[in-house]
Amino acid sequence: MTALLKLTFTSAIGEETHGQAQYEPMSGLVTLPLRLLDLYSAPGRRAMAMPS
Repeated sequence: MTALLKLTFTSAIGEETHGQAQYEPMSGLVTLPLRLLDLYSAPGRRAMAMPS
């Protein structure tokens, strides 16, 4: 069964972006929405996922 996770990404300068991801416990995979991947995969950007 897939679980829905709430995520908050915080940049090094304190910007926060909220979103949701799907977690598949059997495989251990977390699937992020494309908008979050695009936002935080830009060169020079770092993000840390914090449980909410």
